[in-house]
Amino acid sequence: LLHVEDAARRALRSFGELRFEVGPLAGSRGALSFSTAPQNRLLELRSRLSSTTHPAEFATDASPADAFRPHVGIGYCNRTVDASSIIE
Repeated sequence: LLHVEDAARRALRSFGELRFEVGPLAGSRGALSFSTAPQNRLLELRSRLSSTTHPAEFATDASPADAFRPHVGIGYCNRTVDASSIIE
C-alpha cells in the first residue's frame, strides 16, 4: 500500500490547491445531494488518483469520467421516488 501512497503523492505534486463550492441541492430518483463545482478540477483529481491505483489493481469498476458526477451525497432512498418531491 505504501507504493500506492507514494504514487498518489507524485501524481498530485503539481495539482495545486483544490477549492470547490458545494451546492445547490440536487436530487435524483434515489438520492439527495449537493452539486460541486468546478467539476473539471474534481474530475482531474479523480483521474490522477485512478491512474495511481490501476497498476496496484485496486481500481475495479470505476465509471468513465463522462459518467462520473462529483457531488456530496447526503441521503439515499431505499426505493425510487420522484426527484422533485425530494428536493422540495
